[in-house]
Amino acid sequence: MSKKKVSFCMPSPCICFKQVASRLDIALKIKGIKQQLDVIASEKTDFHFVSSRSEERPQRLITTSAIDISEVYGQDMDKKIILDHLLGKKCQEKSSLCIVSIVGTGGMGKTSLAQLAYNHSEVKAHFDGRIWVYVFDPFDPIRVCRAIVEALQKKPCNLYDLEAVQQEIQTCIFGKKFLLVLDDVWTEDYQLWEQLKNTLLCGAGSRILATTRKESVVRMMRNMYKHLLGELSLEQSRALFHQIAFSERSTWEKEEKLKEIGEKIVDKCKGLPLAIKNLGNLMRFKNNKEEWEDVLNNEVWRLDVFDVGIFYVWTYIINLIMS
Repeated sequence: MSKKKVSFCMPSPCICFKQVASRLDIALKIKGIKQQLDVIASEKTDFHFVSSRSEERPQRLITTSAIDISEVYGQDMDKKIILDHLLGKKCQEKSSLCIVSIVGTGGMGKTSLAQLAYNHSEVKAHFDGRIWVYVFDPFDPIRVCRAIVEALQKKPCNLYDLEAVQQEIQTCIFGKKFLLVLDDVWTEDYQLWEQLKNTLLCGAGSRILATTRKESVVRMMRNMYKHLLGELSLEQSRALFHQIAFSERSTWEKEEKLKEIGEKIVDKCKGLPLAIKNLGNLMRFKNNKEEWEDVLNNEVWRLDVFDVGIFYVWTYIINLIMS
């Protein structure tokens, strides 16, 4: 009886090397991510922005007045209150410049609320002009004043001297009612703030709507009204997430396959609208249950990232892990 030859193929050394290298890359990536998490955790105080030394500012995209209303939930009452103050229904000093502020931690929806008010039909009809300026830090009166001139005149401003720019603004707004939105104000320097505020006093009945994370900024501005933003309710949080993450999925996927996992994930966001939006935009591209469970059980949640105002960190880290 003839013996059958048994043969087998040895994997190519090249293939084996690639597999090992790939696993090594993944291991190094995870190790690096864990190190990032440890660094972030050890510097939580810095991210709270309460240090006595110079504060680190989080990187942000420049904001504009444009907004997608379909991605806004739970701000109807906040919007009504802000509108009442902007339109004179709450602010008693109708003949003078009235300052309204929206205060809340990062990701709470301050900018979205300001955008809703800015684009409201009654606001458009009430004011002779509307101006949106992204301020951030450092606060530069000349830059802000030039942005105001450009918004009013609908063309580039060629003035770079503060006195000249201030006079140009006063010429544009004299006897007119305007709404000026100052988004993301950080400065506590009253002298810098006064350089801007005094320029705007000739616009009787005008309003300034400022957004800030800091109560100290509100005190410096000497606001007529301060509006504190709170978290979204659990129901509002889930509705916002559902709108973004499930907008293009089948009913079966929404109700049976991923809904329960999605609710558990969004509950970790603690009612912060921007965190929920980022989460929804991340999960809309995850197509199977395992990917959703990976996010739910991810190590990044051991950090209280949403409490420390670094809600944007987890999207970056989770994407690294799952890439």
